[in-house]
Amino acid sequence: MEMWRRALSDNVRDTFPDLTARQMALLLTVYTLSPPHTVRGLAGELKMSKPAVTRALDTLGRMDLLRRK
Repeated sequence: MEMWRRALSDNVRDTFPDLTARQMALLLTVYTLSPPHTVRGLAGELKMSKPAVTRALDTLGRMDLLRRK
Protein backbone atom coordinates (compact mmCIF):
# COMPACT_ATOMS: atom_id res chain seq x y z
CA MET A 1 0.00 0.00 0.00
CA GLU A 2 2.85 2.38 0.76
CA MET A 3 4.32 1.89 -2.72
CA TRP A 4 0.90 2.57 -4.25
CA ARG A 5 0.50 5.71 -2.14
CA ARG A 6 3.95 6.99 -3.18
CA ALA A 7 3.26 6.28 -6.84
CA LEU A 8 -0.09 8.09 -6.73
CA SER A 9 1.40 10.99 -4.79
CA ASP A 10 4.18 11.35 -7.35
CA ASN A 11 1.62 11.19 -10.14
CA VAL A 12 -0.54 14.02 -8.81
CA ARG A 13 2.45 16.27 -8.08
CA ASP A 14 3.92 15.79 -11.54
CA THR A 15 3.07 17.99 -14.51
CA PHE A 16 2.02 14.83 -16.34
CA PRO A 17 -1.76 14.46 -16.78
CA ASP A 18 -3.58 12.60 -14.02
CA LEU A 19 -4.62 9.06 -14.87
CA THR A 20 -8.23 8.03 -14.42
CA ALA A 21 -9.05 4.95 -12.37
CA ARG A 22 -9.90 3.18 -15.64
CA GLN A 23 -6.53 4.06 -17.17
CA MET A 24 -4.68 2.98 -14.03
CA ALA A 25 -6.59 -0.31 -13.93
CA LEU A 26 -5.66 -0.98 -17.54
CA LEU A 27 -2.00 -0.19 -16.97
CA LEU A 28 -1.83 -2.41 -13.89
CA THR A 29 -3.64 -5.22 -15.70
CA VAL A 30 -1.27 -5.09 -18.66
CA TYR A 31 1.73 -4.90 -16.33
CA THR A 32 0.72 -7.74 -14.01
CA LEU A 33 -0.85 -10.26 -16.40
CA SER A 34 1.05 -12.24 -18.99
CA PRO A 35 0.61 -11.29 -22.64
CA PRO A 36 -0.88 -11.38 -25.15
CA HIS A 37 -3.24 -8.56 -24.30
CA THR A 38 -6.25 -7.95 -26.49
CA VAL A 39 -9.02 -5.40 -26.21
CA ARG A 40 -11.49 -8.26 -25.79
CA GLY A 41 -9.36 -9.89 -23.09
CA LEU A 42 -8.81 -6.65 -21.19
CA ALA A 43 -12.51 -5.81 -21.40
CA GLY A 44 -13.40 -9.24 -20.02
CA GLU A 45 -10.81 -9.06 -17.25
CA LEU A 46 -11.97 -5.61 -16.12
CA LYS A 47 -15.69 -6.10 -16.85
CA MET A 48 -15.66 -3.07 -19.18
CA SER A 49 -17.00 -2.52 -22.67
CA LYS A 50 -14.58 -2.91 -25.57
CA PRO A 51 -15.13 0.71 -26.72
CA ALA A 52 -14.26 1.98 -23.21
CA VAL A 53 -11.07 -0.10 -23.21
CA THR A 54 -10.16 1.16 -26.69
CA ARG A 55 -10.64 4.80 -25.68
CA ALA A 56 -8.53 4.35 -22.55
CA LEU A 57 -5.79 2.52 -24.47
CA ASP A 58 -5.74 5.24 -27.13
CA THR A 59 -5.38 7.89 -24.43
CA LEU A 60 -2.58 5.96 -22.72
CA GLY A 61 -0.88 5.59 -26.09
CA ARG A 62 -1.00 9.34 -26.66
CA MET A 63 0.62 9.74 -23.24
CA ASP A 64 3.40 7.34 -24.34
CA LEU A 65 2.58 4.96 -21.49
CA LEU A 66 1.94 2.00 -23.78
CA ARG A 67 2.05 0.99 -27.42
CA ARG A 68 -0.56 -0.92 -29.34
CA LYS A 69 0.38 -3.38 -32.06
